Amino acid sequence: MTTVRLHGATVSYRVRVASKLLLAVMVYLLSGHPGLAEEPPRHWQHAGVLPPGAIGRLRLRRGGPLSGHFQPVQIRVPEGTRVALAMDGQFTDPVAKNPLTGMLIGSVYRLRITDIPVAAGQEVFPTIELIDRTYPPPGLALRFPIPIELTAEELDMAAQGAFITRVIYVEDPSLALPEVQEPGQTGWFEAASGEDPLVVADRLGRPVAILRIGGRYPDDLQDDGHFTYGTPPIEIYDESMVPTAEDAQGGWPTYRLPCDDRCPGETRLPCKACQSGASGCANCNLIGPTDEYLCDGGDYGLPAGIRADWDVAGLEQEDTIAHYDTLANQVIVEPSNRVCIYAPRFAAVRRTAGPLLEKRFDAVNEFADQLTLVHARETVEPAMSVQRYAAQVDIGQRPASVLRNRDQAGEIKQRVALLELVGALAPYANLSIVRTGKLENREKPWLAIAVQSAHTWNGDQAAQVVVDNMEAVELTRDQQAGVVYGQLEPDNPQLRICKLASTGNALPGQIVEFTLRFDNVGDQVIGNVTIVDNLSTRLEYVADSAKSSLQADFFTKPNEGGSSLLRWEIKNPLEPGEGGTLQFQCTVR
Repeated sequence: MTTVRLHGATVSYRVRVASKLLLAVMVYLLSGHPGLAEEPPRHWQHAGVLPPGAIGRLRLRRGGPLSGHFQPVQIRVPEGTRVALAMDGQFTDPVAKNPLTGMLIGSVYRLRITDIPVAAGQEVFPTIELIDRTYPPPGLALRFPIPIELTAEELDMAAQGAFITRVIYVEDPSLALPEVQEPGQTGWFEAASGEDPLVVADRLGRPVAILRIGGRYPDDLQDDGHFTYGTPPIEIYDESMVPTAEDAQGGWPTYRLPCDDRCPGETRLPCKACQSGASGCANCNLIGPTDEYLCDGGDYGLPAGIRADWDVAGLEQEDTIAHYDTLANQVIVEPSNRVCIYAPRFAAVRRTAGPLLEKRFDAVNEFADQLTLVHARETVEPAMSVQRYAAQVDIGQRPASVLRNRDQAGEIKQRVALLELVGALAPYANLSIVRTGKLENREKPWLAIAVQSAHTWNGDQAAQVVVDNMEAVELTRDQQAGVVYGQLEPDNPQLRICKLASTGNALPGQIVEFTLRFDNVGDQVIGNVTIVDNLSTRLEYVADSAKSSLQADFFTKPNEGGSSLLRWEIKNPLEPGEGGTLQFQCTVR
């Protein structure tokens, strides 16, 4: 909880501002020293130009739950194009659909593509190499396969002799572009000249697969299993096995509350057991890599605070906070919990070479015939001499919060009328803590599973005498028994804000509803209650979807991540025990 006094001492807040300036100076120093600015790849210590199969085998040597795992992969081709898979030493009958398969990590799979609309009579034989896997919730693996897309343009280029390498990666949510991804499509871009697509993909996310297009069946050679890489085991799934959106609703989102100094008293969480660093519990309680989750809520990174001119400082993207005034002329900032939804987004980086001067025979770590390599006439610098990337602070990163203005008075120009929150709540939000602000015992089992930090909301476990959150004290003396009465003035203002999501997983284009429940759990009236939600880049606010159970002014404005900042200003003060509910919808990008 961050406290900022409008009248009186402001030392604590100025200390935080000083720390921000120190951070900005450190960023400047790092950017000014090339030796310090260089950063090695996060996932890969080798180049993507290695022959098919080499990278996957090196990945298996690093360990992890990869060996023997069949990763769901969906192969997408243009309409009318037919696909055949290499199985049991031969190609299957071609099918005119997008097959959903299960492939082993580290293996190479050969495909046969026919009936290409823009290259009639031509055949193309691309390969797929899996180098990592995904970690979806149980039962939803087929709903979130790795997409392997072969475009009509690439198939035509390959038929004319070009060689295309496409590296598919799980996008880092913090580096995601604010663009809507249509269902069934994968965003991609062309790597710059001289850049390794694997290294580029590694800087933008986590590479999971490599697609190579351009090999042709060697009609002058008898295939002895090298061309099809021994036809490794493969699984083929029927479309009826894919869970629908309704079936996937059972996956509840992961909830996390702030920890350590953010939660007073016994509500602290063991953050050091989750993750060290200034971000606290920003990544705990998640299964698998965090890049597969879309998170929103809380106050992570720099702590948010309210300046005297009502400017909100330190409000990072994905933060959700509430601030309010107390009777002691204080402005107190209270963060919400953090909601994480499983919603991986895939992208690809492509490199094109060619046309090929000779036929090329792909094999693992060997060349079966004396053929000219792709682009043999082009001189390529050794990988070690390729210019490294500068520190991430210089690559499209947001400047330090202290250097940019936020929520200046009158800056939010769009004021939108709110819809009144009436009718029944959706099942995910139909809880006592959302309806009334009180936690019932019958809801604790559900919260213990779906809400990782539900125990921080528990009240007293047994009947007790409590005055101002202080337990009654029994007096024992050698004199005649007497009764001592005392009364403390209320001086514990406190607001609780909880955030929930309608689903635990979502595909691009799917709409997710969010619910914010806020309650005055202190012992004095609070006023000027304001709730601010700075949406993640991959969440697009659905216009006119905001609702409120209390009278409030609602404002929206674009944020620095290409999404929206939502702001509710509750009109009336909140007495102790009073609260309200806010709801809005977002489209997953």
